[in-house]
Amino acid sequence: MLFAQNGGQFTDIPFVTTAANVVNAMVDVADIKAGDVLIDLGSGDGRIVMAACKRFGIQATGVEIDPDLVRRSQTLANQNGLGGKATFVQADPSIRHARSSGQQRDLRLVWIDCRHLASA
Repeated sequence: MLFAQNGGQFTDIPFVTTAANVVNAMVDVADIKAGDVLIDLGSGDGRIVMAACKRFGIQATGVEIDPDLVRRSQTLANQNGLGGKATFVQADPSIRHARSSGQQRDLRLVWIDCRHLASA
C-alpha cells in the first residue's frame, strides 16, 4: 500500500506526527554535542531537526521523500529563525552514504525505537 500527501505517491510508510515529549526524549537519547551535525532520515515535518537546532545550536538536515513535507518543514524553520541551521532536502531517505562539503566525517548512527518513548 502506498501512502500519499496531496495525491502524490511516495512511500508505503505513512507520515505520523511525533508528540513533543517524544521529540524531546529522542533528542536527549541522541546525546548531541556542540559541533555535531544531525541528519534525520525520514524527517516528516522537521520537528526533530528543529528541536536539535534550537536546543544545541547545531547544523541539522532533514531528508524527506515527500516534497510537501520538505516545503512545510523549511517554511517552519525559517519562521522560527532556524533557516541558517536547519535545512530540508527532498530525497529518498534510504541513502547509503553522506558527504559534507567534501570533508570526511566521523558518523555516529543513533537508531531510536520510539515506541517506548511515548510514555516519556
